[in-house]
Amino acid sequence: MPLLEQLSHEPAQVQTLAQRARQRVLERYTLQRNLDQLEALYQRLI
Repeated sequence: MPLLEQLSHEPAQVQTLAQRARQRVLERYTLQRNLDQLEALYQRLI
C-alpha cells in the first residue's frame, strides 16, 4: 500500500508525524539562528 494511502487510514499517526515535524522546525529554524547564519555569511563575504 502506498504511504499516502496508508496514512489516510491512520489519522493518529498523521497527527504524531505533524507534531514531530513542527517541533523539529521550531528547534532548527529560530530567528536567532537565522540571524547568526546571515551574519556569518556577511562576514565571509567582506
